[in-house]
Amino acid sequence: MNYLTLLQNMNSEQYLTHLQENLKARQLLDENRNLTLENSSEQDFLELFFLEKLFPKGKRLSAHTVKAYRSDAKTLLTLILIIYIYY
Repeated sequence: MNYLTLLQNMNSEQYLTHLQENLKARQLLDENRNLTLENSSEQDFLELFFLEKLFPKGKRLSAHTVKAYRSDAKTLLTLILIIYIYY
């Protein structure tokens, strides 16, 4: 079972607890437990982009949404590479 499938099968409380523990372990939360991407890697940023749960409980991502997310991720990767190369 992949990570995205695991997260889709969690209820809201389980998801929030898991997310907070994961972000804390990766040092992506500030002293007020707010998300901070200041010191995040490109991989952290992209993972958070894909793992963000925006849908109501029980709703699955459609094939079209997954395709759109992948397209957006490619755009983000291209931008990150351009920034990295030129700066």
